[in-house]
Amino acid sequence: MAEDGTLSLESYAPDAKSLVGAAQGLADELKHVEVTPLHLFARALARDAGVGEVVRRSGADPNEVLAACETALKKLPRSSGDKSYLSPALLELLRRAEREAKRDTTEDATKWLESEIADLREKVKEAEAKVANYRAEHGLFSGGGTTPVSLPEQQLAD
Repeated sequence: MAEDGTLSLESYAPDAKSLVGAAQGLADELKHVEVTPLHLFARALARDAGVGEVVRRSGADPNEVLAACETALKKLPRSSGDKSYLSPALLELLRRAEREAKRDTTEDATKWLESEIADLREKVKEAEAKVANYRAEHGLFSGGGTTPVSLPEQQLAD
């Protein structure tokens, strides 16, 4: 979403692009001044069985809800122009959806990174244990410097 109120659908999934375009098409067809969330919902309800199922699970009849949408759409202001524009309410809805998508993406990335870091910590612990075992098996101990020394060498140095 650009700061000037325009909308770029480049980052949207194909289904989302199609739905926004269909809402615009409905508003143009009805000669409405603006494309509103109601246009978007009406197209989603008419096109997507999943949306209808959500409406049904909420206790409403999807056909009755669609009829109510169509009645409400008929009451919206008309324009003599050829194109309708996205309403501030629809722009805000899409901005919110983008923020949610980014938040979800960030949360997914964070979970993945946390898992990877935990795996790496485990590998480091395993490697440190192997090094400690090797040193113990071969009589090597850290002398405080960068070169391991044997126990007799360390005792002579003390």
